[in-house]
Amino acid sequence: MVRFISLCVVALLILAGSYYWLKPSSPQLQKQNTDSAEATTMNFSIEIANGNISGDTLMTVSVNQKIALQLRCDKKDEAHLHGYDLSRHLPAGEAQTLQFTASKAGRFTIELHESHREIAVLVVQPNISH
Repeated sequence: MVRFISLCVVALLILAGSYYWLKPSSPQLQKQNTDSAEATTMNFSIEIANGNISGDTLMTVSVNQKIALQLRCDKKDEAHLHGYDLSRHLPAGEAQTLQFTASKAGRFTIELHESHREIAVLVVQPNISH
């Protein structure tokens, strides 16, 4: 009987030790990793010249990601990010930067208002915890 109890105690200690060494990261460490990712700004750039669009026309980020989108157009126009209701006047030939935090998940278009032309798509994916 003493031998059986000793084996049970040893097995319990092995299980407890395994859990301690193999357990998932603590929520505090996961939060720190998420915060550092959110603090990093993702930089994108779009240029419109002679009717041609070049650059980052499909941008995919996670919710709460900081974004800096540099826009340059060879003609005066206004860029508008639908769903976020953010706009930036674009003087001809001058780079303008639209900075924001992607606070809503979904698919959002960026349009030139005066040209009535879609120039890019922003896809914001929800944060999925494991």
